[in-house]
Amino acid sequence: MSTERINYEISPIGPRLIALVIDLAVVVILAVIFTFLGQIDWYVLQQMLSLDIEYSEVLLPVFVFMIIFSLLVYFILVPSFTNGQTVGKMILGLNVVYDDNSSTKRKFGTHFKRLFFMRGGTKVVKVVDKRPEGL
Repeated sequence: MSTERINYEISPIGPRLIALVIDLAVVVILAVIFTFLGQIDWYVLQQMLSLDIEYSEVLLPVFVFMIIFSLLVYFILVPSFTNGQTVGKMILGLNVVYDDNSSTKRKFGTHFKRLFFMRGGTKVVKVVDKRPEGL
């Protein structure tokens, strides 16, 4: 049985900021898609209920809500299912791990704390050396 030894180094601020910019772009794209889908639903609802309010009157509040919703879904659910990585972190080869280097996969509470309290007992690392033990 092969045991893997993984050596991490703390990620510098530059790659983390680039990953954040990529992630925020993904969030905005998600919010635009959700807002567009909401517009389709609004027209169906408007026809069913005979509403006199146009979608353009509620577009800004809906978009703001979709940004907040997308942020929560993206920064809590995505890292929980992808071993501590968002799309930006995947592209740059970064991971979120606990301070003892254990995985944060399926730890929703941890990623919730990271989103609102910044650290939550975790760190962002880059894999330096990943090879079987003894080589």
